[in-house]
Amino acid sequence: MDVRERRSQERIREAAKLGFKRMILLAANQPKEKDAEIALVPVRWLDDALEELFGR
Repeated sequence: MDVRERRSQERIREAAKLGFKRMILLAANQPKEKDAEIALVPVRWLDDALEELFGR
């Protein structure tokens, strides 16, 4: 597990602990292990994240 993956895992756990149900993250930073507490939405571009948030 490299440093980026470890940090993303920590952020995912923290978001779940704060009550978030869904998290948008860069596809390149998506962890290999799935977290059952929070739905992960991988995106490659900022436009993809905005579309996920606001739906066009």
